[in-house]
Amino acid sequence: MNHLERMQEELKELELKTQKAIKFYNNECNKPNFLDPIQREYLDMQINCMVKYSSILQSRIDYDKKKINI
Repeated sequence: MNHLERMQEELKELELKTQKAIKFYNNECNKPNFLDPIQREYLDMQINCMVKYSSILQSRIDYDKKKINI
């Protein structure tokens, strides 16, 4: 597996984890079961970082694809 394939696999995994975290967060906002307000705030910050990381990783993938003409 080359570096581009590794980044693409990482992005897929990250997007799945982000979707799960968002779903959990939304459920907790509607009907808190597990998280107190502080933990919900931390989870919100974590999700924002995950989304930003995903965007950066996608940019790196796009850049490398252009560089090697894929």
